[in-house]
Amino acid sequence: MSYTWADFLKEVKKKYPKAKPDKIIKLIKNQYASNSKNSSYNVNRSSWTLNVIEAIHFRIGTTGEDRKRKIATTKIIYNWVKSPDFKNIHTMLLGKPIEDKAKLVKRINDIWVNKKNRHLRNMLKKGGTILFK
Repeated sequence: MSYTWADFLKEVKKKYPKAKPDKIIKLIKNQYASNSKNSSYNVNRSSWTLNVIEAIHFRIGTTGEDRKRKIATTKIIYNWVKSPDFKNIHTMLLGKPIEDKAKLVKRINDIWVNKKNRHLRNMLKKGGTILFK
């Protein structure tokens, strides 16, 4: 479907009544402004997925017997979230403090199981790395 600006505005008002014009402008600016100050924000945000996938695969934060035996993915994630390394990475890449660890574990697990990230998990299964080559 080809949209006109009038159609776009009509659909936004209909489907997203809570959307505010300044928020939509900010979203578009972040997406399309190539030389904006937010470009580093977008790079950090996109590298978050890579960090999550690799940290889960290599069981970062998991120690002792849990590194050797099969454990649930959420347990691996929770171990990583509890690690001191995680707080630094989270703050650096996302720019905000950790609020609710349970919700954060769920969001990280959603990244891990997302079909779009299957190719990244497959790269790691073959013995490679994503971030550090």
